[in-house]
Amino acid sequence: MAQGFRSYWSSRLQWLKANVWQATWLEAAAVIMAAVLGTIQLFRISDALTSSAAASIFQQQVEINKLFLQDDNYKLSPYFFDNKPIPDNAIEIRQKADLIAASILDFFSHVEDQANAGSFDIDEGWQAYIRRSFEDSPILCETLQEHLAEYGGEEGYLWNNYASKAC
Repeated sequence: MAQGFRSYWSSRLQWLKANVWQATWLEAAAVIMAAVLGTIQLFRISDALTSSAAASIFQQQVEINKLFLQDDNYKLSPYFFDNKPIPDNAIEIRQKADLIAASILDFFSHVEDQANAGSFDIDEGWQAYIRRSFEDSPILCETLQEHLAEYGGEEGYLWNNYASKAC
């Protein structure tokens, strides 16, 4: 019986020695396959994050547009789109416009944050849109200048890239 036991394990040991290279190749192939599948999954996750960031940005843009449709805020449009300054004695108009301008600046800041995170690409169309927003809106310029430190100061992207020439 002891002879059979030794013979069995001896044959098993010889089989393992003979097949260890096959096992190593199989393990290597499994590791490579896992790396390839992991890379594919990372690209899919990256695409999903980019899509999610774009959806967030476009939804926020819709919300800003809705601000102009609420109550009588449509009357504020010339101050944002037609380069019309707000009269000094129009305190109520200035208060409403300041709130909308702050929302727009926060939106632009969100767009830049997403771009810096690699989740969104600020292409030439977006750059032109942001630049034109400052060119067409004295109140947007004034609000940025009043809160410049909150948006990176004179070294910040809003001032440097978009507002400095227009404002």
